[in-house]
Amino acid sequence: MGIAFLALLSSILVLAYAFTSYYNTYTAGIHKLLDYTRYISQSCLRIVWARYNQTPVPHVEAKLLNCGSTSIVIDSNTSVIILYRHLGVLREDVPAYGSGWLVNETIINSIVQTVPPGQPVSLEPGELALLKANLTLTPDSSSPITIYIANSMGVRCSYVLSP
Repeated sequence: MGIAFLALLSSILVLAYAFTSYYNTYTAGIHKLLDYTRYISQSCLRIVWARYNQTPVPHVEAKLLNCGSTSIVIDSNTSVIILYRHLGVLREDVPAYGSGWLVNETIINSIVQTVPPGQPVSLEPGELALLKANLTLTPDSSSPITIYIANSMGVRCSYVLSP
């Protein structure tokens, strides 16, 4: 009788531990999902203007605006994809942060701060950033250039630069 009672008690304790572990993992996942949903709903990234420049190497300059109510991090996990046509072939440049593209400076009100190449940048609400991205080839003069930007948390924006 004593052994059966100990076996029953230990199985109840094991089940209680498993349930508690499952419940804690589940609630932690729900909290992460709620935090992510709150972040996405409060963040907004927009390209205000962009231009194509051929000197010294072909590159695109874009001015980004954080028009949301939370800060947005731009770092090595942020992707920049540039689509354009070169000699009739659709090109897709996905340059690496710090070498192929970088945030050159940030602007808060009228204060301009230079950013070292590859340095992570936290764009506060209302802050502007000047982004420069190199192209591997010179685009056709008649083709539009499309710029896509997405950070690691899923904040995205795009801009079509007409010729």
